[in-house]
Amino acid sequence: MAPNHIENIAIVGAAGWSGKHIVSAIQKNGNQKITAITRQDSTAQIPSGLAVKKVDYDDHSALTSALRGQDALVITMGARAPPTQQTKLIEAAAAAEVPWILPNEFGNDNADETLRKDVMINAHKT
Repeated sequence: MAPNHIENIAIVGAAGWSGKHIVSAIQKNGNQKITAITRQDSTAQIPSGLAVKKVDYDDHSALTSALRGQDALVITMGARAPPTQQTKLIEAAAAAEVPWILPNEFGNDNADETLRKDVMINAHKT
């Protein structure tokens, strides 16, 4: 029987403005294994206690492999991240059969075209 809670959480942006707070809150619970997914060339200081998987975000198979076995993917990329990066992460998570994806939206109203154009990371979304 499958567990009735999330055990393995992958997070993109674990050391960033939002990500570090999300990681801290998850760690306080103490019941989950957290994996930081980061670029191969990243010099970010990943919070202690996390597994780290450095990947090339343009390599679909590497991303898929890094996400395999995860119960959830939390995406907390910065506003200056390449506009297609989140799509690549979501596609890889789907291929890895990650059941829960929490995208980098943070309350933006993407149904409003004018607002969507004002937010750099959302400008390409439909």
